[in-house]
Amino acid sequence: MRAHPAHPAARAGLAALWGEFDPTLADGFSFYLIEAEHWGGSAGTLEQLIVTDPGELRWACEGSYRMFGHLSGYLLTTCASGERLGAADLAPVVEGGDGLLNWDSVPIPPLPNAALPVGHPAQVDGNVVHYGWGGVEIG
Repeated sequence: MRAHPAHPAARAGLAALWGEFDPTLADGFSFYLIEAEHWGGSAGTLEQLIVTDPGELRWACEGSYRMFGHLSGYLLTTCASGERLGAADLAPVVEGGDGLLNWDSVPIPPLPNAALPVGHPAQVDGNVVHYGWGGVEIG
């Protein structure tokens, strides 16, 4: 911070340590958000994954596909500066004859601006989110 007091990732990291979040710190960054709800009786979990690389996105979804046998209920959303820009259902992604997932049915759009740095907080629907995987209890 002494060398670069305005560095956005450093400022956001300090804000996270202090338990504060300034939404303007995420302005100009974009990322992919994958969400799925998993229910058991009257309680559920909202699974969220935030990544910036299409390869990471595919790799992470491969794990969910292997666990559940499908990606039905998984939604891919492109986000920028805290706003949802567009979404695609991942249900059409299925295993090909070679055993790998075929992503031709769901194109992954390029991010519209700078990728969210790893560890940098962002905001989605008024909630603070971080790069990587997380879950929220619902219900």
